[in-house]
Amino acid sequence: SGNSKYDSRDNCNAIIETATNTLLAGCKNTTIPNSVTSIGDSAFSGCSGLTRVDISSIKAWLGIKFADYDSNPLSYAQHLYLNGEEVKDLVIPNSVTSIGYKAFAGCSGLTSVSIPNSVTSIGDYAFYQCSGLTTIFYNAENCADVTANSYVFGYIYRSQNIIIGKDVKKVPNSLFYYLDNAPARVISQSVNPPTCGENTFNSDAYTAKLYVPSDAVFSYQFADVWSKFTSINSLDKPITGITLSESDVTLKVNETKTITASITPADATIPDAYYWTSSNSNVATVNDDGVVTAVAGGTAVISANSCDGGDVIATCNVTVKSNKATSISLSATELKIAKNGTATLTYTILPEDAEVKTAEWIVSDASVLIYKLNDDGSILIGGKSEGTATVTSRTTDGSNLEATCVVSVGAGAVEGVDTDAARIYTDAGCIIIAATEDGEAAVYDFTGRLIKSVPVASGNSSAVPVTPGYYIVKTGTKTQSVIVK
Repeated sequence: SGNSKYDSRDNCNAIIETATNTLLAGCKNTTIPNSVTSIGDSAFSGCSGLTRVDISSIKAWLGIKFADYDSNPLSYAQHLYLNGEEVKDLVIPNSVTSIGYKAFAGCSGLTSVSIPNSVTSIGDYAFYQCSGLTTIFYNAENCADVTANSYVFGYIYRSQNIIIGKDVKKVPNSLFYYLDNAPARVISQSVNPPTCGENTFNSDAYTAKLYVPSDAVFSYQFADVWSKFTSINSLDKPITGITLSESDVTLKVNETKTITASITPADATIPDAYYWTSSNSNVATVNDDGVVTAVAGGTAVISANSCDGGDVIATCNVTVKSNKATSISLSATELKIAKNGTATLTYTILPEDAEVKTAEWIVSDASVLIYKLNDDGSILIGGKSEGTATVTSRTTDGSNLEATCVVSVGAGAVEGVDTDAARIYTDAGCIIIAATEDGEAAVYDFTGRLIKSVPVASGNSSAVPVTPGYYIVKTGTKTQSVIVK
């Protein structure tokens, strides 16, 4: 909005549902609504920073922008590419029925994928080259077979934990065929062995341990495809309880906290059959080791979820305190500089431990003032033409605090200014210091560099020749700004 190319609105629900020709940039907080039924071709392709996709509920945090797709950028619907530097957790509703071609291809940061029972089709290369993927939770009740060369989970070199949900009646042919390593283990939660194709798994997969409900071992030993597993084990002791080391955690932005999980029974068949999720990853993220990282102010729920069929969940409430700026001030509130003269303005943000200590600069009249941003965040302003302009510095953490400085350019010399120690004025390119008491006067340029120091005597005047510009004169304990034309 307000720009022909970019839309920086925080909530883009309607656009996500229908967008095919819109360029998006800068979206931070986005909810994918329950009405979404399809994840389009190449939707999240190349999101190297994506760390978890939990396709089970409604919330999501996205950084979305449109991008070209091959040579025909608009030939496919919903070519949404996520900004992988920002997105950590993606949650998609259980209403999704279709995951498109290359939907998550190249998401190397993705570690866990949960495919819900509503999904009925998965496109080729959907999770191709998701090199960080370690957990695949497949709970699609009756998804159609994928093509023989689908590479849905192709070119993934890490060993995965594959969990087949209790709702599954059929595991598509070729779905796990192109995994490049044998799974670490396969868990099937269904009492009745799901139907599989001859190529649902490759031959390496059959060397992995298969865990099934305790009263279903015999059925799996005689079921097509499942009987090829060389080690079929009874889940006679699934996880029945999870206790977290923390129930409530308060953090500051960028702080971390490790939460540990204790399971019941202690001798569970698979004691580490649980995974971590965050309900709001733009507030707090959690990794596979239970390390919670505070991202921004707000609240989130961190969960440890069992995946061996017990459906056990333990939660910890995380509150992140947002330490926003409380004030911003400038090094000067008024300045007078000559035409072609310069001066430097700096800002100070409090408190000292504010999470974001940057500000943006705004000049009210570019015909009067020009400026250049310095590496330290200050600006060098230059008098372009005679007049007055206001320089504003505004915080960038959302607090929108402002400080201003009124700058006069070429307004004439400062004459007839009295201090306790001297009367200061200009004449014929000189700064004249008419002292009222004995002492010393010092003249500095706008950068603070000493130009000249002169002794002064009561009743006498001293002249300091200077070039046109902006100066500071110090007499005793008093200072005065002077413009020399």
